[in-house]
Formats: sequence, structure tokens, C-alpha cells
Amino acid sequence: MATLYGALAIKAERQIVYNFGDQHRWEFNAVPVVVHWQRFPWDPRFETAAAFGLGLSYATEVPEVEVEIEGESHQWLIYWVAELTAGPVGTTWGLMGDDGGMNAMGPGIRHRF
Repeated sequence: MATLYGALAIKAERQIVYNFGDQHRWEFNAVPVVVHWQRFPWDPRFETAAAFGLGLSYATEVPEVEVEIEGESHQWLIYWVAELTAGPVGTTWGLMGDDGGMNAMGPGIRHRF
């Protein structure tokens, strides 16, 4: 991860995902450039960060749920990541969406190399 002026980080992101429930398949996502802004004037009182990146997604099978809802889908798709992090300094809390289209929130593990 490269950092510019302690505020703008540029990184790469990769994911290996297994979908279960209505569909069972593996998905591989690669985002070669993620721009991560991590310094805001209110950070001493309320931590905030925002990130955006574009890359590719490959599913081992055509996603059946997407075909049912959208009429078609493909194994190769554009992968878009948008991330907004906000919360009080020194505490952890989160919100979880419980419905909505083809987007999903989920737990993750991040490791920096």
C-alpha cells in the first residue's frame, strides 16, 4: 500500500468468496487499484474513511439468482467496491443491511502485506 501525504492510500484488493444459500459457487474478485482517502478534519472526534475501486469478478458458474432476477448474467463481470467507514474514536460498532438487490454486506478479514 502506497500512501500520499498520510491521507490518500492506493492499494490492491483481492477476494475469494463462496456463495451459499440460494446458490453454491465460488467467486474470485481482483481490484488492481483502490483509492482510499483516510484523513478528514473531524477525525479526532469521529473517525472516517472512504474508498473506491474497479476491477474484475469471475464466478465459477453463471449466478442463477442473477439470471432469475435480471434475465441474464455472465461469469465475468466488472467488480466495483465502494467503502465508507465512520464511527466514534476508540469504539467499534456497525450497521448491517438486511435486504436489498444483488449487493450484500458481509464479514471480512483484512491482512496487510
